[in-house]
Amino acid sequence: KQGYTDGYNKGYEEGKKKIESEKTKASNEGYTLGKKRENIEIPEMYASHPSLKKAFEDGFNKAVNERVEAKKEEYFSLGYNDGKKDKHSPPQDLEEVYVEAYKEGYSKAQQELKDTYFKQGYEAAFTMLEFEEPNLNNDKFGEWYKEGFFSNREVEEIKNAGFSLGKTGEPLNIPEEYKKGQVIFKHYYEVGYKEY
Repeated sequence: KQGYTDGYNKGYEEGKKKIESEKTKASNEGYTLGKKRENIEIPEMYASHPSLKKAFEDGFNKAVNERVEAKKEEYFSLGYNDGKKDKHSPPQDLEEVYVEAYKEGYSKAQQELKDTYFKQGYEAAFTMLEFEEPNLNNDKFGEWYKEGFFSNREVEEIKNAGFSLGKTGEPLNIPEEYKKGQVIFKHYYEVGYKEY
């Protein structure tokens, strides 16, 4: 009886190794095919064996997914670069997944541009008494700049502080927290001082 068990176990292990080896081979062949084409064609030698068929399909699908992801990254980058240049030209006659990747990249770059011009406008509000149109060659950038300029609420605080100090008649002394708005503080100090 022991010889039977040993023989059975040995045969089982050898069979298991063989099937694992065949599954790896099927998966690799599926992967290779998936790198080259969209449509799967399962070879006859794998089609009739469920675990080999699945291994082939898994390998194929893995390769197809890798190709799709790589192409999506490519179109995301293209969209991002176009967005930075403010040139919107989404790809034509492509699957929606790639058009969406382009749009995502474009939107991300546009948002970064908007943030940049908005911040420039916000910072400019500390140095100008009145809004002045920036010298930008793009209306959209100018709008973002203007939004930033008029969104700056810190300037009101600087105006009020300068005006209040001037109204007391004390000598001009700009506190540290208002130094970035020196021009504004000084101007409103003088307006307040006239009322002193």
